[in-house]
Amino acid sequence: MTFLGLVAIAILRSDDRVAVARHAKEAVLRRDLKARGLIYPPSRIYLRGLKRERRLELWVAPSRGPFRLFKTYAVQALSGALGPKRREGDLQVPEGFYTVAGLNPRSRFLLSLRLNYPNARDRAHASGPPGFDIFIHGNCVSAGCLAMGDDAIQEIYLLSAGARPPIRVDLYPTRMTDQNWGWLAGQGDPETTRFWSILRHSYLSFDRTHLVPKFKVVRGEYVLTGSSGS
Repeated sequence: MTFLGLVAIAILRSDDRVAVARHAKEAVLRRDLKARGLIYPPSRIYLRGLKRERRLELWVAPSRGPFRLFKTYAVQALSGALGPKRREGDLQVPEGFYTVAGLNPRSRFLLSLRLNYPNARDRAHASGPPGFDIFIHGNCVSAGCLAMGDDAIQEIYLLSAGARPPIRVDLYPTRMTDQNWGWLAGQGDPETTRFWSILRHSYLSFDRTHLVPKFKVVRGEYVLTGSSGS
C-alpha cells in the first residue's frame, strides 16, 4: 500500500469526517476554483435547490459582485411532493428562502448542513407544529431533507465551512422558466400558486443578475426588497 493510502486509513480511523473530506476533496476543489479565477475557499456561496429536477446548484463568488455557477449536484433522495412544508411529519422538503443555521461534522448521514427551517413564513402558514431539523446531508435516504450522497456532501460541507455567513439556501419546486411556470401554475391551490409566484420573481431576478435577492416576511408572506452583491 502507498504512503498516501496509509494516511487515508489513519484519517478514516480517527473518525474525523472533516479531515477525511479535506483529504479527499480539497485538492480537487482548489483546482476547479482556480480554473474559474477563484481561490479556495470562496468568500461566498449560494445554494439553489430544484425539487422536481432533483438538483442542487452551488454558486460561488468573491467578497463582492455576482455569483458564478460552480457545480450542479444530483440530489440522491428527497421525499414528499411539490409544495411547501406545512407540518411536522408530512415528509415534505420545504420551499422558500433559508440560510445555513449550522454545520454538523458528526451527522448520522456523514456530514450535514442544518437549515433555519421553520422561518417566519413557514410558521405563519403551518397547519400544526411545523417541524424542524431540515438538513442537506450525505447518504441516500430522505425524510424531508436533501440527501446528496457522501461524495457530494464532502464538497458542499467544505465549501460551506470556509464561506462567509450567512449562506443563503433557496429551495424551489422546479426551475421557474416560462415553460415550467405554465405547467406549475396549474398544480397547486390558489394559495400555493401565489406563493410560487413570489418564488418565481426571486428565481428570475437571480437568473438575470446573479445577485441573491433580499427579502423580508410581512404579514406571513415573502416580500422581495432588492439584491445583495456582498
